[in-house]
Amino acid sequence: LKKDFYESFYGPTLMSNLLFYYLFDEALKNIPLQEKCIYLMENAPWEYALLCAWEKYHKKEIIGINHTTTVYWDLRNHFDKRLFKNRTHNLFYLPSKIGVNGFYARKYYLNIGYENNLIIDLEALRFLHLNHISDLNSNKVDTNYFSRKKLIAFGDIDKKTTFNFYKLLSQISEYINSDYEIIFKPHPFDLTNYKNTNNISVNREDTNQLIKKADVVFLSNMTSTIIETIFNEKKNIVFFNTKLLNLF
Repeated sequence: LKKDFYESFYGPTLMSNLLFYYLFDEALKNIPLQEKCIYLMENAPWEYALLCAWEKYHKKEIIGINHTTTVYWDLRNHFDKRLFKNRTHNLFYLPSKIGVNGFYARKYYLNIGYENNLIIDLEALRFLHLNHISDLNSNKVDTNYFSRKKLIAFGDIDKKTTFNFYKLLSQISEYINSDYEIIFKPHPFDLTNYKNTNNISVNREDTNQLIKKADVVFLSNMTSTIIETIFNEKKNIVFFNTKLLNLF
């Protein structure tokens, strides 16, 4: 926490946030008046720069979309409840509406202080294909009976976690390579140029397609991909970074 605090007020995080602020301010100042803005809401720093500039120059409806799973321990969503009642002094910026994708998400936001009139119910488009999983699973055929099984590993958005994850994957690959074909998919945000090795092949194919091919899935404890693997009735191995909080 001490390191994060100093980086936020003196270091690279401060510079990044200042850059976000002035870029959004300049962009929204120079575009025609907009009637509506929709953005993916994760309460990242750039979002507050957007909200501030939007309120300053456009003052129209802006909707934050909670596009993935909602978890109770995500402190990015938690604020002093008094801020929700005192939003007229530019102390706290929120979107006009927050789109949630399920009963649990709505209940979660209400419980931590968000007002009911802020929340609108939407569908989780990312997971709509899971509605048909039971039909697909009932007709699936084991095509790997006479061949090596597939272990699909999904990288994490956190680079340090992925580094340790991939290191462990490389170590165990030497022992299971004769029984398993190992495929590694980096996180979409991870642009590292991973190379194929004798034991591990790199594949950036669609996540859902890779899961269908998997016999075993190896993934970190912070990814929502596990929802899809559970629905697909796959065997999961979850990687825990012992230097971070267990967020599983």
